Amino acid sequence: MNEPVSNRQSAITTLKGAVTVDTDVHTCAAQFFDFARLLQQNPSLRRAVTDPGRSGEDRAKLVASLLSDQALQPVLVTCQTIASSHWSNAGAVAKLVEQMGVYCLLYHAFLTSQVQQVERDMFAVTNLLRQHRDLRIELSELGEADQDRRVKLISSLLEGKVLPSSLQLVQHAVTVSEHGRLIQTLRSYQRLGASLQGAHVVAVSSAQPLTPAQKQRLQTLMERKLGTDVSLAVTVDPKLIGGLRVRYGSRSTDATIRSELAQIKRSIAKL
Repeated sequence: MNEPVSNRQSAITTLKGAVTVDTDVHTCAAQFFDFARLLQQNPSLRRAVTDPGRSGEDRAKLVASLLSDQALQPVLVTCQTIASSHWSNAGAVAKLVEQMGVYCLLYHAFLTSQVQQVERDMFAVTNLLRQHRDLRIELSELGEADQDRRVKLISSLLEGKVLPSSLQLVQHAVTVSEHGRLIQTLRSYQRLGASLQGAHVVAVSSAQPLTPAQKQRLQTLMERKLGTDVSLAVTVDPKLIGGLRVRYGSRSTDATIRSELAQIKRSIAKL
């Protein structure tokens, strides 16, 4: 296992052991994000936290001194685990701390049976942004608004319409996404949420067996539509007579998917 993957897995294991359904997850995430920002803005601190000349225990103590006395336990122990790991690239430590803030929100949503709703919220927001280019630009560094105004704008659009954890994830994405990559950032949150419960299973019923090329094309289209990895479960149903039925998860075909089925059929027919 390479260093970044190993360090990330150690941090996730620590975080999972510290977060419970009763954790103040929004404060936790905010503290992770704040500490990541501190490290990002201070190269000397990054070097000190990852200094191979200091013991892991010493680096963990340094992190405890950098975090405020109000730091919640999941933040403290996870950041200490990150600091005590081996780092050959000091610049990567801030990114991992930030990722733990995202993971904290998603893992708590998983514990409280809300992760699927968070996924749906991310999917809805990405669709909104895809359909409104001006809004997408305004919410990025390409627009005229600064970070605070961008956060206020997205909050005014989403508050009360998505879960609080979803809103905090989108607010964070607005502040960290660069080069017009806001949609990609939100999709990465979707994928991380899906990984907590496994990829979406997409059930496909076809009048005739699909060729390998058709299956690949359908999987690509569904992953693009759902914004997450999928696993196709294909069955043949002659009653459909040239038709194609698609269902995902335990739910019936979503209206947003239904509107795309004609396009999917045409795309497959071209192969």
